Amino acid sequence: MAENRNPLLKQAFEEAARREIDILTKEGSIIDYHNNRAEALFTSSEPDKSRKHFKRTVTFIVAAVITMAFLAVGSFGIAERLGKDYIFSSAWRDSMKDNIVNTSNGMNAEEFDAELERSTDPFVAAGRESGSVNRFLLDYTQSIEYNSVIDEDEGYRFELTSITKARQKRRHKTGGNISDGTAIYEWQVSDGYYAIVEVSRVDGNKLTQEERSTHINLQWNYILAGYSPSLTNLHFKGGAIYSYSDDYRIYFAVEITEMMPFAKTDFALIAIGSDWDRDSRDMNKDTLYADADGNLALVNEDEYLGVLLRFKAPDKYASDDERYGEKYFGVSSNQLTDWERSYQKNKAE
Repeated sequence: MAENRNPLLKQAFEEAARREIDILTKEGSIIDYHNNRAEALFTSSEPDKSRKHFKRTVTFIVAAVITMAFLAVGSFGIAERLGKDYIFSSAWRDSMKDNIVNTSNGMNAEEFDAELERSTDPFVAAGRESGSVNRFLLDYTQSIEYNSVIDEDEGYRFELTSITKARQKRRHKTGGNISDGTAIYEWQVSDGYYAIVEVSRVDGNKLTQEERSTHINLQWNYILAGYSPSLTNLHFKGGAIYSYSDDYRIYFAVEITEMMPFAKTDFALIAIGSDWDRDSRDMNKDTLYADADGNLALVNEDEYLGVLLRFKAPDKYASDDERYGEKYFGVSSNQLTDWERSYQKNKAE
């Protein structure tokens, strides 16, 4: 199909659809940090500083969505019947909302909900408080622990403490098409993996109320050594981010489930401080530098709050398929490496 020949457009369509589906799921209420902003962009006509942050990204996504919708459904003649005005229209939203509301429970979904209600895990409590639909239960007995993955910037200390296995309940599409509003969903319980990151003040003092309530307005980015940052970030960014805080630390659980089959290469989580008065800082050559081996480092860090946590998961989690990356991202081996040269030319002085 046409969308398989253009993975960036396919991913853009899926990302925009995911955001819109999240909005439809809990319309009118708080969902989470990212989806609140997406909801404002799609539904509000009032100017707001926070809307500037994702303006460039959402403009790209919406444009790509319209293009992708025609690529995805054109071969079935649906494009001619629906037209571009149908995608994300009121009729599309009404159809999708009905299907989402009628999501059926798959195997073990009800038992999992009962476990969640009994759980006192602070991440679960944070999920309940935020109204998040997708929930997860960490299994701390199955953790890969770290004690030296640390980075500091602008008075904050970031430390990766573990990769922890989890069970999570997610809505999965089991039939129909998102593009024409006929998608059918089911709740399914599956395994996932989360990077647990603790953030504290370098001076050891308590966090202020503002720091605790905003969680320092961080934007999380997902990087694989040797792979294009824009490609990995676009594909992995759909994962969940949960957080809670106490007097001295903010705790983040950042989903990295889909990164785990790449365990034979180094991972990196990049946290960038969000600035509501400008567009988001993209993971491009203005932010990152690549050495001759494709390893990445932040550049011009004095311009923003930015930390890079580089780590490695055990090889046993890696896919046995040597061409897994090409198949996952939908690109050729040459396309996976063509990006490196432009990043190498942009190192800060």
